Amino acid sequence: RLSEQAQRSLAAAPPVALGVAPLAVDDVDGWMARIAMVNAGIVAMYKPAMESFDGKIETIAVDGVNVVDVQPATATTDDVIVLDIHGGGFIYGTGDAARAMACARSVELGRRVWCPDYRTPPAAPHPAALEDCLAVYRRLLQQYPASNIFVSAGSAGASIALAMLMRAHTEGLSLPRGVLLVKPLVDLTRSGDSYCTNLGVDHTLAGLVEPVQMYANGVDLGDPLLSPLFAELPSPWPPTIIVGGTRDMLLSDAVRIHRKLRAMGADADLHLWDAMPHAGFGGAPEDHELSAELCRFIGRVVSG
Repeated sequence: RLSEQAQRSLAAAPPVALGVAPLAVDDVDGWMARIAMVNAGIVAMYKPAMESFDGKIETIAVDGVNVVDVQPATATTDDVIVLDIHGGGFIYGTGDAARAMACARSVELGRRVWCPDYRTPPAAPHPAALEDCLAVYRRLLQQYPASNIFVSAGSAGASIALAMLMRAHTEGLSLPRGVLLVKPLVDLTRSGDSYCTNLGVDHTLAGLVEPVQMYANGVDLGDPLLSPLFAELPSPWPPTIIVGGTRDMLLSDAVRIHRKLRAMGADADLHLWDAMPHAGFGGAPEDHELSAELCRFIGRVVSG
């Protein structure tokens, strides 16, 4: 049975995917205004957590990329660092919003987090974000052994993160100790079943088509660096945890990337929460259970 808080969250959500007023892909001014509005909403959502945060948050420059470096005062002492590739539909989550989401991930995991404030459309489409994140990963490997690095990614960040690791492998770089995929978007062609079955159920992801087109910038959406579900991933692959919900429009992406990794012989876990949409339940017990699984995964991999 869902917690009362989760039930209230679902009841308060729109019954269908209402979306937002459509914008043409080439309406740069319109998109910039919308991006600013959404980013302001992200900052407002995490403001209470940031105000109560105990630790240090600073923005550092890493090979030309701004990186939010979050060090919680209560971080564990096993020298693990998490490279978090934030979500945001490829276009949202920059600047202060990246800072807010990095703080939230650090609090969730209880670890030091580096979060690249990667470039986004409309000014910087693919492969700008991939190049930025790869540059940060290279630098991180100069400061930490790969065995101390975990890569986490949420939503659209998962597409970038997996492409980053593919590129890292081709360059001869070591892969991280483990990978955390939170409600991942890994198929930009939207070929999975849940893109139909959860359409109108998951109101969070309304209006994703145009941002994806802006990000891809004319590249085939099935290209492995855009849709890693169709890629030949490096093997052996690091232990991976994938989390999602049954009302998430990206449910099929979570299920299929899990099956792909299992078929490769990888250590891959899939955890799904009943009735959870893409945005979660607003801090309900189920959201805390999800976070606890991510922490438990890191602890298991480190101790193993």
